Amino acid sequence: MKSTFATDSIAGKGIRILKILLFLALFIYLYIHITYVLNPYDEKEEPQKEMAAGFYAEEENSIDVVFFGSSAVNEYYAPPLIWKEYGFTSYLFSNATQKPEYTLYLIDEVLKTQSPKVIVLEPRIFLFSPEATQEESVHYFNRLLVDNLKLSVNRLKLIREEYEETAPEDYLPLIRYHENWKQFTFSDLGYWNDEKLSSRKGFLFYEDHADKIVPQEYTDRSSDEEAWPIAGEREQQLRAILEHCNEKGVQVLVAVSPYCVGSDDHKYYNYIGNITQEYGQMYLDLNRYAGDMGLDYSVDMYNDMHVNISGVYKVSRYMAGCLKYFYSVGEGHEYSENTINRWNAAYDEWDQTAQEFMERWEFEKILYGGES
Repeated sequence: MKSTFATDSIAGKGIRILKILLFLALFIYLYIHITYVLNPYDEKEEPQKEMAAGFYAEEENSIDVVFFGSSAVNEYYAPPLIWKEYGFTSYLFSNATQKPEYTLYLIDEVLKTQSPKVIVLEPRIFLFSPEATQEESVHYFNRLLVDNLKLSVNRLKLIREEYEETAPEDYLPLIRYHENWKQFTFSDLGYWNDEKLSSRKGFLFYEDHADKIVPQEYTDRSSDEEAWPIAGEREQQLRAILEHCNEKGVQVLVAVSPYCVGSDDHKYYNYIGNITQEYGQMYLDLNRYAGDMGLDYSVDMYNDMHVNISGVYKVSRYMAGCLKYFYSVGEGHEYSENTINRWNAAYDEWDQTAQEFMERWEFEKILYGGES
């Protein structure tokens, strides 16, 4: 009797433990996926949710080029256009004022599922002073990016090693965003796995300025070869990225997106170029080739730092040509039928919106006295 009772008792404890483990597993599963659903999505300001989930939804090892950087990336390069006209895939893993100390972790996040032939690193982020990146507005945009990454060891390392101060909601963003259930719609369930295709592939159309023209005067500084050191912390971060990519066998193109570069910034870029070449990687200042791409600073900029929709076409095409010429991107890559169909559909959707902006840009160009 005692033996039977003991056996039943052990079995009962085993069942209770199993029930507890099943409950915990179900709780963790629901917590993770509800987090993805309720994470913030602000179409007007910075749709990091769409960018991140869109990347995770891409077919494994289907992306040829990944761009990293700030608005000098997501307002400049149009992956759907590049696919249509140059035949290779790309994605913009960028956000406004991206903190360079985060970029190394973002590269590792990308390399979990993709094997890009080239990583394009826009170096404007290395001119941000360490003090400037601590401003609340900068932290807000970067926090949005991190909050929308999949919960993983890499994400935890980023927070633990790079956040100056941490709170429980940094590790568990549902604590921060739990009240978003009030705005919940069934379409949000598309983010259940943090994987939802995006036709823009990280590119951003800003309604209030993508079609605007603010004439700029550009000073050609290409003959100035003087190099000024960037902040020591920024140099360490740049070197860490280049060394890490070398160790991973990843080619890097450090490319300055065109804008009205001041004399000081030009000298800093020269220094960044020297460091890049020191690691055997390629450096390209697209301002030097504005004439080749047909970029007109008087009609292709909406401010002194960013191109408008007309500039997007010119810069995207020139960059795509460089990637094809220097790296043979896309050659030998046999895309699945699913990938081809998805990217063709992405271009059709992107092009419809882009043409609307171009029509408004053409009208604005007439107002500035240019030809239609």
